Amino acid sequence: MANQTRTPLRVARSAMVATGNAIATMVGVEILRAGGHAIDAAVAIGAAMVVLEPERSHLGGDVFLQYWDAGARRAHALNGSGAAPSGATREAMGDIIPMRGIRASAIPGVVDGWLTAQDNWGVMTASEALEPAIALAEDGYALGARQAALMQEYSGLWDIFPETAAALVPQNPRRGATLYQPLLAATLRDIAQGGRAAFYQGDFAKKLVAYSDANAGFFTLADLKNHRCEIADPIWTTYRGVTVTEQPPVSQGHLLLQMLNMIEGFDMAALDPEGAEAVHRMAEAKKLAFADRLAYMGDVPDTPLETLISKAYAERRRDRINPKAAAARFTAGRLGDPANYGTDTTSFCVIDEHGNAVTMIQSIFHPYGSGVVIPGTGVLMNNRMTGFSLEPSHPNALAPGKRPMHTLNTYMLLKDNDLWGIGGTPGGDFQVQTNLQVISQIIDHGRDPQEAIESPKWRVADDGPGLTVEPSLPLDACYSLRKLGHDLTVGAPWSGSCASQVILKDLENDVLLGGSDPRVEGLALGY
Repeated sequence: MANQTRTPLRVARSAMVATGNAIATMVGVEILRAGGHAIDAAVAIGAAMVVLEPERSHLGGDVFLQYWDAGARRAHALNGSGAAPSGATREAMGDIIPMRGIRASAIPGVVDGWLTAQDNWGVMTASEALEPAIALAEDGYALGARQAALMQEYSGLWDIFPETAAALVPQNPRRGATLYQPLLAATLRDIAQGGRAAFYQGDFAKKLVAYSDANAGFFTLADLKNHRCEIADPIWTTYRGVTVTEQPPVSQGHLLLQMLNMIEGFDMAALDPEGAEAVHRMAEAKKLAFADRLAYMGDVPDTPLETLISKAYAERRRDRINPKAAAARFTAGRLGDPANYGTDTTSFCVIDEHGNAVTMIQSIFHPYGSGVVIPGTGVLMNNRMTGFSLEPSHPNALAPGKRPMHTLNTYMLLKDNDLWGIGGTPGGDFQVQTNLQVISQIIDHGRDPQEAIESPKWRVADDGPGLTVEPSLPLDACYSLRKLGHDLTVGAPWSGSCASQVILKDLENDVLLGGSDPRVEGLALGY
């Protein structure tokens, strides 16, 4: 399949943008052309994606990013996720965390994340970065077939939350219908003019708390006023001489590093990347890493992170992989419904003319999050509280002020302490699995970003031995995987629960290579 891609690889000399939405990509390029840096473009893209794909991310959601400062030759990680509100105790929640409704919502972190990133690393004002999104919300945009079909699929949700339907769904949702979002435009304009205080202490905050109080929610004005994102150093490992950086906890980005450490002990370059041996080894590494996640990870101070991402630990775990047979399940519990992962998050990448780079991911968790649009604001709230465990002794146990464990993660690739590539994908628990496959394709098999993205994808659910593959995986590999004991399902074409965006430097020719996933309506574009 090498050199045969559905979407052409993009090549550019100066700058590159890759997103899951063509309009958002053009917004990013326009910001760069207007003198913005990578962070300015990323914030503009993030805001545009809220308007263009509200089912995936929104102002009521979260954001994680990594930023490469070319001048300082240093990477930074930003955690823009929100904690459980102060009233969200185990006793107040009861026996179940609901999938929908305001009780499912954590404090929204994306706005503070955007503004903090721009304050630290941007050159434009918030008003300049948010203006394209405001214009899109006011002027409207035409629905594509995929988004219109999703709106129809979730028609039952609109009966429960008519305010949400009024804000997010045209009267007759079909391809070509125009969606106008004037309330969202007004909220974005408030943020553009008044900064974080306008969102976390102003009209939106008051309306959120009023809605929460009226619907047995947990939010207080103090919860919103006191929210702050976190900037930290990325965590990292090396894979065949390439430094791979990831988001630190509460992100589960460490799982990618664990899996890379495990498969580094195999001669992956000697294996057919679409063959059963390669898929089997990576799938088993995934199971082992996720077993550790369920046992150890959460928003707690004593996470054994250094051990988990060490080479020595990976060697011990690798020894448990039987090359001749698939293992039984290793999981200790479920954190969500894997069937809903993949349409609820958006990921994008930017490299600017100065060499600065951003890989960003933002989400409201499940499609349409909690289902709640706060009246009078146009803001759709997340349902990230469903990521908590109600088991009191679990590291990811629900508690006020605690952040749930996040699937959201991004990666950077460094060579000789300089940026080589950036990437990410939506897909819930399938994110790190997809990122593993893409990185192995690039490093072990020398594939370009588009080839790596379009290669047949597999995924392992976290609650059993099931292995789902795309039908482009060769038939003999499918037969061999079944013989190894995998409970194999062949999914629909391009159904890999991913939407990867990757930008890689071609160091030999001094150009940028951009890849965007044809599984969604994305575009990589540069100049």
